[in-house]
Amino acid sequence: MPTDMERLAVAQAAYKALGRIVSAKDPGSLRSRMSGALLEDFGRDGTDRRRVMLNGVKVGMLSVRVPEPRERTVAEVTDEAQLLDWGADDMRDYLRSRGLVEDFALWEREQGYGPASIPGVTYKTIAERGQATTILNGCRPEDVAAALGEGLPEAISGLLAEGGE
Repeated sequence: MPTDMERLAVAQAAYKALGRIVSAKDPGSLRSRMSGALLEDFGRDGTDRRRVMLNGVKVGMLSVRVPEPRERTVAEVTDEAQLLDWGADDMRDYLRSRGLVEDFALWEREQGYGPASIPGVTYKTIAERGQATTILNGCRPEDVAAALGEGLPEAISGLLAEGGE
């Protein structure tokens, strides 16, 4: 029977090996490759999910998640001199040197000045949608173990081996 320290060593090694395989941050990981393939299909034909199958048994689902669009207001400075003369004669050089002219225009609007009352600026609201990502649901240990059956010890040792993807 292994000691707690021996169990910790095996668990830590498994954790590190599995972390590399399932990392969504590493573009070369197995998880990233599977996600990339699904996102490619999603862009091409709208496929937004895939069953995760193991020995003919569904153990999970890889799905596309598309964030809701967020609206934000942007300022378009159409006449910088007119805007700066209106609101910031003494700050003109500072705002220009820091690239803050558009930010100044937005700040002025937030203070209650409407688009018609700020000369040299127009505002528009744009909707931005974040990049689609994937979510992996399921793959519970007990479901995977049941689907693997007798192959479980080999699968675990294969994951611990270098390049065991």
